[in-house]
Amino acid sequence: EHHTLTLTHVLKCLSVLVVNAPYHNLTGQYISKILSTIQPLTIRPDIDIAVGSLTCYGAVLCLHPPLPEVEVWLRDKSDDNWPWIIQHCVSLLQTKSAAKSLQ
Repeated sequence: EHHTLTLTHVLKCLSVLVVNAPYHNLTGQYISKILSTIQPLTIRPDIDIAVGSLTCYGAVLCLHPPLPEVEVWLRDKSDDNWPWIIQHCVSLLQTKSAAKSLQ
């Protein structure tokens, strides 16, 4: 979708869907597909689209209990081209995993 306003509203709806869907009861890689789809939108020049995609990331990262799929996806996809906030989340997840392995 190339229309900024439409894409912004789609991202807002996707964020609401992520928060309210029962991913723990579903099979499949739904979250990975969502993350793969919104990742290129974080570097779009339009600020509304970038904020919408970061909001979707926030919705995914706030799922309780956390999905192992999210941690695996972020580790596999982490690179230097991501916004600093995503890189920070990945480093927090890696620190958390390291702390668990020491226990």
